[in-house]
Amino acid sequence: MAARYPRSAEGRVRDFLLNHANFSLRERPVLNSSHPVHVALKVGFYAMIDLNERDEVITTASWITALWIDERLTWDPADFDGTDLVIMNPDEIWVPKIILSGSLESESVGVIDTHRGSILLTSEGEVNLGTALVQSTNCPLSVRYFPFDSQVCPFEFIPENQLLEHVDLTVEVDPDAYGLNTSEWTLLETSVTNLFFEIVNHTSNRPTSHMSLAILCVHIRRDPWYYINTLLIPSTILCLLSFMTFVAPTDSGERSSIGISMILGLTVFQLLVSDTLPTASSDSPLLGQFMNVNFLLACLTVPFSIGNINVAYGDSKLLLMKYGCVRKTLLETLPWLIGLPTYSDRVSKVIAKEDEHQAPVFMAKRKDIGVDEMAAETLSKAVTSKRNRVSPLPFAFQSTEEVLTGTEKAKIEARTVALVADRLLLLVFLLAFCGFAINIWIQFQEDVGPRSCIPLE
Repeated sequence: MAARYPRSAEGRVRDFLLNHANFSLRERPVLNSSHPVHVALKVGFYAMIDLNERDEVITTASWITALWIDERLTWDPADFDGTDLVIMNPDEIWVPKIILSGSLESESVGVIDTHRGSILLTSEGEVNLGTALVQSTNCPLSVRYFPFDSQVCPFEFIPENQLLEHVDLTVEVDPDAYGLNTSEWTLLETSVTNLFFEIVNHTSNRPTSHMSLAILCVHIRRDPWYYINTLLIPSTILCLLSFMTFVAPTDSGERSSIGISMILGLTVFQLLVSDTLPTASSDSPLLGQFMNVNFLLACLTVPFSIGNINVAYGDSKLLLMKYGCVRKTLLETLPWLIGLPTYSDRVSKVIAKEDEHQAPVFMAKRKDIGVDEMAAETLSKAVTSKRNRVSPLPFAFQSTEEVLTGTEKAKIEARTVALVADRLLLLVFLLAFCGFAINIWIQFQEDVGPRSCIPLE
């Protein structure tokens, strides 16, 4: 004869409730079929596992609590030694079928799974089901203000093919669960909107039906400092360094290599940005525009630099020099305005050097032909003094100006024009960079925060 063990009060409650001849877990837990089952879903997020911006997928971990009343599962605690609470499994009684719209994994489409979680049942028929859920859902991103952006991710909860007259679903957020803060993202707020939508022609010969819909919006803001330190500041420095090609001497041989090196560095940062942002985003990120302009300006420094080298060391005379106004502007006015030696200063410097070399030779020649040493010394001082240069010189010293041939004067003109062009291009590139940077900054100020995730009617 098999041994019989005494049943606990909880076991006797389970037998009383579940072994009743009229009990069926497939029926809605109402005694009046015209009444809906009111299901209250409480969602508490305790971790944001990942936000894949390229695929626009957010993965979160949450604790789901579902509350409803099963009018059939009631008892008198006095009949069961005062037991007014029992623990049951979800597969033993009726549970609502609620799906998470936008879920990308089949395991997390159903919010409530009969093989996951546990149920607390009170003697008044109140059902409290708690279960953990890790879900990956679609989160459309707006990356226009990246990395100073705010995002909103919607979580849509819908009863699975159950009309409003059968299941009335409401969702709320657990105010004590704020586990979505990470090193990159900060939770701003969560909001829930409970509504219903029409289902036209759901079944034949029936009026328009409605279904419950609850939209939970999670508003998060990005911490931009990581991208500022790794993308924005380095790319800005590389772009400004590429402008240094206009400062390097034309005969250094490193002008073009500086620009090309900066271009290669900016290319790497372009790849980093493209690997981070969504490929099919409808909004063009302002940071991408900023880096594209940096890349374009760095690329333009190379041909302009090469052009200036050709001007400085070209064999042919500049055609623009035949116009007097252009000649005066490029050789005298502009160099004076930007603090560079003018053409006259360069010519005077070259002649002064030639005079210093020729003066000792002239004195030696004068001694050979018997000129008095005192007179020769006087003439030598007149030659080597810049202040006396405007005074009439002896005929022997006029040959020092004739040392500058037409070719040499053309070279000095070319060097002067190339140096002026370098400084002007540096100024133009700096103004273009600053102007566009200010424009981007102003557009960043237009960010009005995260958009609403509630669809417009």
